[in-house]
Amino acid sequence: MGIYGHPDQVGRSTGEKHSKTSQTTMHHIHKVIRVAGMKRNGNHGIVNWILAQHRGNATFCNALHGSESLSDLRSDPIEAFAHSQDLHKADLTSSCDKELLMLTYEDHRVGDVIEPRSSEYYEKWIDHSVNREINISVLRDPFNFFASRIQAELNGTYPLECWGHCFSKGDGAKLWSKWKSYAQRFIDFEASRSRDLIAVSYNHWTVSLEYRKGICQRLDVELLNDEERKIVTGWGAGSSFNEGIWQQPDTYMNRWRAYADHEVLVEATKDEELMELARLIFGDMIAIDHLIDQIGRRK
Repeated sequence: MGIYGHPDQVGRSTGEKHSKTSQTTMHHIHKVIRVAGMKRNGNHGIVNWILAQHRGNATFCNALHGSESLSDLRSDPIEAFAHSQDLHKADLTSSCDKELLMLTYEDHRVGDVIEPRSSEYYEKWIDHSVNREINISVLRDPFNFFASRIQAELNGTYPLECWGHCFSKGDGAKLWSKWKSYAQRFIDFEASRSRDLIAVSYNHWTVSLEYRKGICQRLDVELLNDEERKIVTGWGAGSSFNEGIWQQPDTYMNRWRAYADHEVLVEATKDEELMELARLIFGDMIAIDHLIDQIGRRK
């Protein structure tokens, strides 16, 4: 915990005058986790699961833009707080130390507000000292990501005008360009030797217990509540395809079938760079070439 003193009043005269010093306490956050991904990448499910593995006072702030003040950062009631008796929701303005501050950034341009910050940044921004900052880059394969995204649009969750640079009135090139930039960032995180840059594949996280254990090891936590992965969170509009009901992992790997003939998904399969990135990151999880062969061929 950082303690900073400042002179409140200093008296100097021939009598016995002493300086009076008031002490102000800067509260401490043990760990800040910043999660960046595109909408419909499974960000909220992963965030909820990560929170459920922690104990102590924690704050979750959703969909930040990078210009928030301390008073703006109120803890959102994501489901893990209600499910874990060891996890306690706390606003940053509350007078206590915190175990965890979880922040999400969605659909920002790579290289913008989602890059690592210094400890001095947090002291100036939210008046807390921070022991460790972890940045997590979340990515879902492009085929199921697109299917979930377009279904969310049809549900009215994300009107087209809310998609910004990502997608606009059928212009798939913008969407795929952004996905590729996130994919490259994911690869950079995987290649990094820093323990504080973690790439998380939604596909692998959904399917593999060993993969989830590996994430916990990187985060320096025990796998306490793995069943929390089955919670379809209310934050971020939940699932595009079902009403908050968890389904078997294979279901999430086959969302693309609902839009196998969509022109934008067909367009994606012709983008050689995008397909190579998909093979590199997800090739051990899904049969990319078979999937490409199936897209655009209604049976």
